[in-house]
Amino acid sequence: MRFKISTKRLVYEFEIFGKYNILRGDSGKGKTTLYNLAEIYSDKHELVQVQSDVPLLACPTGIAAARAILTATEGALFIIDENNGILNEPDVASIFKNSRNYFLVITRDNLDYIPVSVENVWNIKESGKYHWFQPVYMVKNERDFRKPEIVITEDAGSGLKFFKEFFALTVESAKSKSKIVSKLSSLYQKDILAVFDAAGFGFQIETFLEFCKRTSKNISILDWYSFEWYILTTPQFNVILTPKDMTYEYESLEQRATEILTENTRYSKRSMHPCISTDNQCGSCNEPCQFQHSHLDIDIKFVSDENSTIFLDRR
Repeated sequence: MRFKISTKRLVYEFEIFGKYNILRGDSGKGKTTLYNLAEIYSDKHELVQVQSDVPLLACPTGIAAARAILTATEGALFIIDENNGILNEPDVASIFKNSRNYFLVITRDNLDYIPVSVENVWNIKESGKYHWFQPVYMVKNERDFRKPEIVITEDAGSGLKFFKEFFALTVESAKSKSKIVSKLSSLYQKDILAVFDAAGFGFQIETFLEFCKRTSKNISILDWYSFEWYILTTPQFNVILTPKDMTYEYESLEQRATEILTENTRYSKRSMHPCISTDNQCGSCNEPCQFQHSHLDIDIKFVSDENSTIFLDRR
């Protein structure tokens, strides 16, 4: 979605993706000015001109008014100021989830209830009167790694079991995305592969990167959007989802990828299963399946110190 907000003195031009986007940055960088321009435009003031792919609105600061407009409106981008009381409401996660709109939230706080992608966290850059967004982090999408002493995953679901079953590595769970840095800090191992779901790691990414810079540990990063997303990218499924594909109907790429898998296979977040196992042929579950494949092709590889491949695509 592209947006251009302009007056005679200022121009903000940016492109964002997905239901949730977060605008970070220090004071004086133009975040509040952007909200104020959206607020003026929402009042139909001619001083502010907007060109956009979807309607642009400033979310009212009053809690009752915010609740009402987020429920009544569909398909708009709401810019929400960090001082908006709606962000502190106990049911705000449900309000956002059920709203059929897009959100650009200006905040320096960690709003863990929003599953925002790491690529949807932005800073403002400027040159003269021109302002644009720059992502804090871009997904690396690397697939070749030096063999780690240990793998740390966000949770204890299918992703953790995937590394144990396919690679026979030592794998532990951080229990949640908010605990991954403390888990890494507690390890005695030096060579570590950290695995996180980029589709929902937006509020943790800055703390994680700061830890990686100051630690003496060698931390490699596997930042797939989610385990479900990765499974869909393999040749047997060949379903490629990108942030640009996400509408307000889905909170994240992980949600959409999980929906596709559960609708068409026997996928479970809790355990491995025939549809992605190394030892089962398609049809072994005796249930209809949209995807026709034999063994799952995996393109993640680990190499030893001697640069010999420890794991190649298993077919």
